[in-house]
Amino acid sequence: MSHLTRARRLSMTLLCATLSLSLSAAPLYAHPLSPSASPSPRALFAQMEDSSLTSELAGEETLGELQDLEYAREAMHMSKALSLSLIPGGGFGLIYAKKRAQGLLVITLSAVGYVLGLAYASGSLDSSSNDVCVYRQGEAGEELVALQTCGYSTDNTLVNNVNGVSPPKIPRSQTIDPRDGMLRYFETSANYTLETRGEAYNGTPTGLKLLVGTYVVSTLVGAIWSGVAVSRHNDEVRKRVESTASLSPRLTPTMSSDGQRTTVGLNFSF
Repeated sequence: MSHLTRARRLSMTLLCATLSLSLSAAPLYAHPLSPSASPSPRALFAQMEDSSLTSELAGEETLGELQDLEYAREAMHMSKALSLSLIPGGGFGLIYAKKRAQGLLVITLSAVGYVLGLAYASGSLDSSSNDVCVYRQGEAGEELVALQTCGYSTDNTLVNNVNGVSPPKIPRSQTIDPRDGMLRYFETSANYTLETRGEAYNGTPTGLKLLVGTYVVSTLVGAIWSGVAVSRHNDEVRKRVESTASLSPRLTPTMSSDGQRTTVGLNFSF
């Protein structure tokens, strides 16, 4: 039971007890009394006092204290929401702010960023370039041949003369190009091209940027979003507590006298 509900029940108890005292004392003043014979207002209020209720009310919190206790019980802590948003993922502050779907969305998107960042940083997406020797002749298309073939036209290394004639050793550049059949390598050098294919790519810098960027963005989004959610929740709690307190019953003693009769009563408002 909340403190405000307890206060309302206590006010109702006071009302019933006070009305009971007033009704029991009514026969004493059923007939008009002269002003000199009427009890003093102090004596009348003394008859209405209940020592047990007075002592119980004295130990109760004030309305403002009750409002603060009720607010503290239901309000969320902004610092906790922001601290939870610092955890990698960024959405745990939103989950604390009772925005579970939004929190899981932020965590899922940040997880995608972290996976990509780790993939790049670990080298899984790295690529390299390769040198190749391409043979082209007329419109016959192209053919990839051994890389060293592109250097045969200027290679002066002595090799066996495959024709079996003198001299037995000749420079490689003067040997017959088997792809032509008639010309030697130094004569067919225009048919060979050394090319670099592929792209050398190192993904580590990109991966590190993705990891840092994912953390910063997800943390900022989660912190701002959860902060707004906590602020709105606390505002609603404050309004609800204040509106509930305004509905608490009020009991006010009243007294009037016309010179012949003195009337004592209670004003009950809620």
